Amino acid sequence: VLADALMVRIFKGEFPPGTRLPPERQLAVDLGVDRTTLRMATKQLQRLNLVAARHGSGIVVNDYRTHGGLDVLAAMFALDDLPLDEAFLAEALDFWLESFSMTAARAIGRMTVEDLQKLEALLDRSIASVHDLDAFAEAELEIQEQFARMSGSVIFRMLSNSTRPLRRRIMRLRSEERRVG
Repeated sequence: VLADALMVRIFKGEFPPGTRLPPERQLAVDLGVDRTTLRMATKQLQRLNLVAARHGSGIVVNDYRTHGGLDVLAAMFALDDLPLDEAFLAEALDFWLESFSMTAARAIGRMTVEDLQKLEALLDRSIASVHDLDAFAEAELEIQEQFARMSGSVIFRMLSNSTRPLRRRIMRLRSEERRVG
C-alpha cells in the first residue's frame, strides 16, 4: 500500500524525475510509517526502477518514461487512484489495438476446431450481454485473453496480463460515457 502511494506521487509528478525523496527519517514521519516499512516500499520501487538509491546521496527518482518497463505499466494501470491523462490512455489503447491485431492474426493461424468453438461461445456471451455494459466489457476482455492464449505466445499473454487493468479501466470509462450519453 505504501509503495502504491509513493508510486502515485511519482506518477503525478509530486516527486519529479531527478529529484531526491525527502530523507528517510522525514519521509517516514510524513507518511506515518516506521522506517522499516518505508525501506520495504522503496526497495519495491527500486525493483520497478522508479527510484535509485545512491549511497550518501539518498534516493533519486527516475523518469518512469525512460526507465520503466511492463511492470511499471501494469502498476500504473492497477492504481485506481492515479488519474491518467487522455493522451496517455489513447496511446496505450492504440498500442493495445495494434498488438492485439498481431495476436489475433497469430491465434487464427493456430486455431483448432476446439479453439473456434470456445471463441464462438465467448462471442455468443458477448452478444447476449450487449445491454449490460459491465457484463459486455468482461466478455470482451475474455475474448481478447482467449486470443492471447490461442496465439501460443508467452509474450502476447504477458502483454495481455499487463494491460488487463488498463483495458478494464478503459471499458469502464466507455461504459460510464454510454450511461451518461
